[in-house]
Amino acid sequence: MQLLDVIEDSAEKDSDHGMVLEWFPETLWEARENGRLASFGFAGIRKIMKDVLKGIQELHAEGVIHLDIKAQNILLNGRSAKLSDLGSAWPASPPSIGTAQPMPYRSPEILFGLQWSKEVDIWGWGMVYLHMIQACLRPDIWGLYDQLPDESTLNMALYEERVRCDIFHDFRLNSIPYYQQCKDRWPELDPEREETTIRSILEYLQFPEQDIYLLERVLVPDPGARPTAKEILDNGWLDM
Repeated sequence: MQLLDVIEDSAEKDSDHGMVLEWFPETLWEARENGRLASFGFAGIRKIMKDVLKGIQELHAEGVIHLDIKAQNILLNGRSAKLSDLGSAWPASPPSIGTAQPMPYRSPEILFGLQWSKEVDIWGWGMVYLHMIQACLRPDIWGLYDQLPDESTLNMALYEERVRCDIFHDFRLNSIPYYQQCKDRWPELDPEREETTIRSILEYLQFPEQDIYLLERVLVPDPGARPTAKEILDNGWLDM
């Protein structure tokens, strides 16, 4: 994001400086909420998300995790996008442990109490991408993992428990070696969900195969196997 000017209060020696940044008329969330998202089309969404990924790549190159990737923090000017709000930014090294990220975009390693680093931004980016394609196809329903439990709109622990259970089943975490270290946090296996996978969910929502292909390669539960921002850009998955 371009810095246009810095404003200083000459009357106060120790006052904070004000920054004048380039103006963006809306956020990606606002475009989704006001129905404009569909006018971008799938190609427009891919272009927007490519811009965001370039911002993530720059942060990661500096050893910084954004940690708050969500549609509300993506600024739009037409189909050009910039990633904003570094209020939650965190050093990538050493790896951290503990709660972070907005709930719908929270990576499985955080949900299951494991160490995390910059790979969480890639998961968050992938979930925003998924939500935007879904909003184009089905603007009438909640984004995946985005709906608070009916039992309570304020009980965040209950919300996290449900998302943890959903991701555990949808991504088959019990079959992934990396998650064998946190069996004490596994939810009870639901036999009725044996046939449900993230691919089957996206196919049911009628996602284009191109986007299913990309999301299967980005939303990788094992953070060590998750691609970097540079790898996603270099692979050309957003240009197909």
